[in-house]
Amino acid sequence: EMPTASLFAGGEDFTFLVSDGKTLKCIKDSKVLWTGNQTDAILDIRYSAANSLFWILGNQSLSTFSLKDKKLIKVFDGKGFTSFEVVEKGSKIIIGTKTGYMEWNTSSKKQIGELHAKLPSPEITCVKEINGKVWFGSVFGAFMLRPDGKFNYYNGERWLPGNKVIEIA
Repeated sequence: EMPTASLFAGGEDFTFLVSDGKTLKCIKDSKVLWTGNQTDAILDIRYSAANSLFWILGNQSLSTFSLKDKKLIKVFDGKGFTSFEVVEKGSKIIIGTKTGYMEWNTSSKKQIGELHAKLPSPEITCVKEINGKVWFGSVFGAFMLRPDGKFNYYNGERWLPGNKVIEIA
């Protein structure tokens, strides 16, 4: 029923939240449990087992979908969002933007601190947590956040086949 669906995340008991960028459907065992629309273009979906919520990132919003309540709730309005990742075992979300990144507490649903803009390259294209380390892709290479708050930065032909990073896996 969604021929252009390209975004999805798996939750508990083989439940999935699927989207074509505008419409969202919660599906379990091939049955649609809920359908809704987002006014903001949907960029990505993640599931956090820590709080049993699907997190939905739009170009200008961060929302949650609860399997228990079957409710879509906008928790934050912003602008220039590009990517996000649920990190630290579901306790925090990092949102990449065109001008840096911000952090969110998933329990309180509140922003932690200010926008981090002093980066090797502030135009974030992707965010990924790998083995407890947060990596950022950007239009000018990739960098990893170190425990001291500084970054290991990789750009240029020595490290990458091109400077624009579109995904990290």
